[in-house]
Amino acid sequence: MASYRVEASLGISVRLLEYTVEGERIVAVASKVSLSRSPAERLLSIGEEEVEKWILETFRRQHFSPWEHSVYTFMVEGLSRVASHQLVRHRVASYTQLSHRYSEGYLREAALKACEYLGLNCPPKPSETEGGRKAAYMLYSQALERAAGELSDSEKLGVVAKAFVMPPSVLARNGGGGLLMRT
Repeated sequence: MASYRVEASLGISVRLLEYTVEGERIVAVASKVSLSRSPAERLLSIGEEEVEKWILETFRRQHFSPWEHSVYTFMVEGLSRVASHQLVRHRVASYTQLSHRYSEGYLREAALKACEYLGLNCPPKPSETEGGRKAAYMLYSQALERAAGELSDSEKLGVVAKAFVMPPSVLARNGGGGLLMRT
């Protein structure tokens, strides 16, 4: 599989992983299907000129659902959670990204960074906490609440960086999750 990679100066990396080889033809055929009673063989045998004509027709009619038949899969890394949420609002693409709801790693890292700044002894792993996971999360929650009121702005930014709310490159941080995007 050929892979193309583009990296922005903000540390955001976009890699094309896969695409529909005859995407333009598929879009044109899908567009034509919605208006034509021609048999499938005729629709699939259209020439390049007709492909261009039918793609332009989708724009003229503001009929973009045929574009959903041509698929491009990208791996996007270094994108902030805020930016990824703007992307996932659009229905014309499918997205898979690291879940902040089912993966507590980012929140735990933020809480541990807050503990470090505050000089608190917080358990690095909830399972190793006396009193169990609930007790660990109570400690993390208290540390984050204290951090909000007691830390300097630059320290707060360090905590936020661990939660990956902003692009890690902006915060001089390496690593981070990715976004797999199919359009």
